[in-house]
Amino acid sequence: MRNALVGVVAVLAVVAVTVGLAGAGNGRTNDKTFQYAVGLWGDLPYSDEQALEGIPRLIDDVNAAKLEFTVHDGDLKQGNGPPTCSDKLYEDALVWFNSLEGAAMFTPGDNDWTDCDRTNNGKFNSLERLDHERQVFFSTTNSLGKKPLEQEVQAAPLCKGWKAGNFSGTTAYTDVPCV
Repeated sequence: MRNALVGVVAVLAVVAVTVGLAGAGNGRTNDKTFQYAVGLWGDLPYSDEQALEGIPRLIDDVNAAKLEFTVHDGDLKQGNGPPTCSDKLYEDALVWFNSLEGAAMFTPGDNDWTDCDRTNNGKFNSLERLDHERQVFFSTTNSLGKKPLEQEVQAAPLCKGWKAGNFSGTTAYTDVPCV
């Protein structure tokens, strides 16, 4: 049910962007118009087959479509089980995003960090994994992909009392209020 809802939301988001661009009066004052296509994907990969076969095919299709940019809306892995939340998960995703011809954006999903404290996900510290994701994917103001775009990036501190790299053991902090 969740995957079906995510698919519907993704389609509605693309339609809303398309309708918004078409109805925004683009070029009406100077008789110039423009078109571009974007892609939205996420909840991938959830299996070795998707990682080894599906993602490369998807990247080939996206590049062939000459999309202006793509957005992965999170969940680089399933919530319960392999792969674990090891550094390799994020390194593999970085390779995928940077192999896209256009700009590529990423929004972390819950499976990418909050679920990482589960035993079957490697029993990582969830906040440490979020910090690692920020370092891998958001260390500059540029998007990912072969033609990156400049983005507005939230500045630290992200949570009151939060310090990057200030993690011990595998117990997630519960006393750090985010504002």
